[in-house]
Amino acid sequence: MIIRKVTEKDFDSWLKMRYDLWPYHTMEELETEMRKIYKFFDVDNIAYVAEEGNIIVGLIELSIHETAPGCTTKNVGFIEGWYVKEDMRQKGIGKLLVKQGEIWAKAAACMEMASDTNERYPISPIAHKALGYQEVNIPLHYRKSLMNI
Repeated sequence: MIIRKVTEKDFDSWLKMRYDLWPYHTMEELETEMRKIYKFFDVDNIAYVAEEGNIIVGLIELSIHETAPGCTTKNVGFIEGWYVKEDMRQKGIGKLLVKQGEIWAKAAACMEMASDTNERYPISPIAHKALGYQEVNIPLHYRKSLMNI
């Protein structure tokens, strides 16, 4: 399993995974947003893919927010989107993607990581909690200290 930064050659797979994650958006909306994200890679955002045998099986998109619910520091790493293909779940791929995101955020001087979800993703709260994220005072918002990673 390889976790690596998204490159332009990944755009088709990246877009397909974004649509699998957010099917209530159009492909055009998702592609426009994806290209904006890519334009500012390593500044305030990044995306990583999980690759198994030259096939992309997972994705995480991250950014840095000035603040986030439940966090006490500024410049918080934020999980914007996190997806693993259904047939590849329960194999630790999501954990590897989140760990890479936390490393990226810590390297960007973030002391906390945050995320949110909604009722469309019923397994998301379980996955967040399994990786050490704590639900904050706003339901379905999570935070984690990066001080010990």
